[in-house]
Amino acid sequence: MEWNSLSTNITTAVYYLTTNQHCHLCHAPSKNKICEYCLPYINFNESHCKQCARPTKAHHILCGHCQKNHPQQHITKTIAPFEYQDLVAHLIKAIKFQQQTHFIRTLLPYLTASIQRHYETDTWPTEIIPVPSHPKRIRQRGFCHTQLIAKLVQQHLQHKIKINSDSLIKSQYTPAQHTLKRKERLKTQKNTYQIINKVAKHIVLIDDVITTGSTVNACATELFKYGVERIDVWAFARTP
Repeated sequence: MEWNSLSTNITTAVYYLTTNQHCHLCHAPSKNKICEYCLPYINFNESHCKQCARPTKAHHILCGHCQKNHPQQHITKTIAPFEYQDLVAHLIKAIKFQQQTHFIRTLLPYLTASIQRHYETDTWPTEIIPVPSHPKRIRQRGFCHTQLIAKLVQQHLQHKIKINSDSLIKSQYTPAQHTLKRKERLKTQKNTYQIINKVAKHIVLIDDVITTGSTVNACATELFKYGVERIDVWAFARTP
């Protein structure tokens, strides 16, 4: 390759990386992180349960599961702007299992925009608590994806809110959730989390995706034992 051509290619690459004027998925010139050509492949969670964010046919209703378990529900509000399908599912798996953490920034603007809109008329949580992974799982992956998501969300919110990664821990090592069926997920997550430090009265749990809800509900059960009064959940996606 000629030096002039190589120099031009490098300059172009640096320009797009530094100015962020390209689609993160197809790399076409774009002011947004997902361009107009890729957006049709994204499933937005526009119609969903007002409590757990499960996709529904009618908007802002309680889904059947939340109606059945409403008196025992620990989660007040779940915000998840995407459905966990197709391209979004691929991106989240790439973040979690392939260390392609740059895709967090691809999905981030949509999550933070949803959060900002909701809390214009609601009370903000005092603390963000990333859903914890067991230390063995963190060593396997090389990083804790929920802590990274929490840090980037915090940086991009207009409202200042602190991160508490030191109070809630996962004390028991369990099989990876994506390898288990629904009943197994519900069973394995019980009594696996522990509170070791003080937590605020109103907190938000942050995760990448909500599937059965067993993980956040297991965390919430433990948090309520220690005086937490309200728990919200933020995640990129919710399974149908």
